[in-house]
Amino acid sequence: MALVLHSYWRSSCSWRVRLALNLKGLSYDTVPVHLVKDGGEQHQAP
Repeated sequence: MALVLHSYWRSSCSWRVRLALNLKGLSYDTVPVHLVKDGGEQHQAP
C-alpha cells in the first residue's frame, strides 16, 4: 500500500506531514489540491 499525501502548497499541516514522512524515510506520492481555485478542488467529485 502506497502512501498518498493530498497537499496544498501553503498548508503548514501538509508541510509537517511531509517533514515527518521524510524523517522516517517513508516513500509517498503527493497529489496537489488547490483549495481556492473554482471554490476548492477538495469539493469536486473524483
